[in-house]
Amino acid sequence: MKYALAVLCVWLTSLTLLPVQQLRADEFSPQQLELFEKQIRPLLVEHCVKCHGPGKQEGGLNLVTRESTLQGGDSGPALVPGKPGESLLITAVEYLGEPQMPPTGKLTAKQIEVLRNWVESGAAWPAGSPLREGVAATRGFQITDQQKHWWAFQPRITAHAPGVRTAEWPLNEVDRFVLAKLEAAGLEPAPAADPAAWLRRTTFDLTGLPPTPDDIRSFTAEWSDAPERACSSVVDRLLDSPAYGQRWARHWLDVVRYADFYDANPATRTASCELTEAWRYRDWVVDAFNRDLPFDQFIVHQITGDLLPSPAGDEIYPDGLVATTFLSNGVWDRGDADKEKIVSDMVDDNIGVIGKAFLGLTLECARCHDHKFDPISTEDYYALAGMFYSSHILKELGAKGGEYNVNRVPLIGPTALAQRTQQEQRLAEVTKTLTELERQQRLQQLTAGGQTLKPVSFHSEAGATGKITDDGSVVVSGPLAKDTYIVEAIVPEGIKSRYIRLHTLPDEVLPARGPGRARDGNFVVSRISASFIPPGSDAEASAIRFVA
Repeated sequence: MKYALAVLCVWLTSLTLLPVQQLRADEFSPQQLELFEKQIRPLLVEHCVKCHGPGKQEGGLNLVTRESTLQGGDSGPALVPGKPGESLLITAVEYLGEPQMPPTGKLTAKQIEVLRNWVESGAAWPAGSPLREGVAATRGFQITDQQKHWWAFQPRITAHAPGVRTAEWPLNEVDRFVLAKLEAAGLEPAPAADPAAWLRRTTFDLTGLPPTPDDIRSFTAEWSDAPERACSSVVDRLLDSPAYGQRWARHWLDVVRYADFYDANPATRTASCELTEAWRYRDWVVDAFNRDLPFDQFIVHQITGDLLPSPAGDEIYPDGLVATTFLSNGVWDRGDADKEKIVSDMVDDNIGVIGKAFLGLTLECARCHDHKFDPISTEDYYALAGMFYSSHILKELGAKGGEYNVNRVPLIGPTALAQRTQQEQRLAEVTKTLTELERQQRLQQLTAGGQTLKPVSFHSEAGATGKITDDGSVVVSGPLAKDTYIVEAIVPEGIKSRYIRLHTLPDEVLPARGPGRARDGNFVVSRISASFIPPGSDAEASAIRFVA
């Protein structure tokens, strides 16, 4: 806007002390502030701040803050909260006389309606949140009084149970709060559940499973003699049940984006990576609920468990190592060519899950800008991010991005680990022997009734290497690409062939033991052809025609 309206100066200034303006900027609802940030701020920044901002105030009008907008310019206040028809800001954008703002062209009907509704609802504007040209969100971060006094940020207090009229109904202090609300609403508590219904509800609540017929019979019998003792024993039994931890751990695992899926061949995960043996974390959470691990220790283990000493004094603390899967169990995309972005995305995942799980806040919103509603600045975000950036996540692999710094962490001590290593070596030797026996057996079965041709040469058009073994097979290695293999073999005299059979065999040197060279051991043959050259002849090879 270029200038204020001089003709309306006296009339509008007389409105500056109306009660509708007494609402402080920190008393608006979150919904009102959200409207300002999403719709009003972008409009004012795009169309008004250039001429009525910190660098220039044409007509003496400064729209940088709510206070300066209420004060107005040479013609008086530009904003009368609650009265859009008396606000210079609205009359100007509606082109009702002069001046007409913005001078470059009238706003759309939708934009004008948004501004009018905003003024009519009180012109909400976050305190300490000035407009800046070219910046659609505030950079001057301040925590408002409203945010400071938000109920979730208040310390715990000792609440005194309210008085109730039906004093015999409550069994504990919580019941008194419930009953007080019921009585205030003119309601009465529902009748007590019968034994079978109570048992069913309690069992479902604590374990997620229905009671068995035997449970119902025994509980009903005990209830008739001693109801309180019967209920207490059922609750104790259910809390001691493994199903208790399994039920309640599921809620936590949902919060921390847990998934135990993992491809058996890590080399096939080209876009994302899931952890091996993530089920250990799942079991740790279940066990934590079942052994009633204190909540502060539950938090510490999951964020810094790898740094905790073993309570037993052992060199390895398995629980601490496994618990930190909380941080690494996210879906991390490794397909991006920008390695620094991959690391930042991983750090953002860590910050996001910590905020949601332990604070109930979306901390990751502050990655690109100060949080719109919660008292979290971008500075706070990167102060926390700096702790995670210290972790070595990727290996250096050049411009194509990076691979995860995957290291298998032992969960057992050195002595047991040495024994395990020996066992794995022995297992590898046995597996190799079995593979070779399987290879020989398959070769004998497939060549029964036929003549095995011994290759004398191998050629690959894509540059692969073929090693001819003693049993007449060819083991291919080298570049993996769409290729054509040419194998030459000598046909013994007197052989009358009616068919040619191609055998594929497993081998320890191949991915997933083969028989193909793909990452999963697979292969695809699109065409097979054969030709024949008589011995001692210089003639060109004659193609052999196959008939189905």
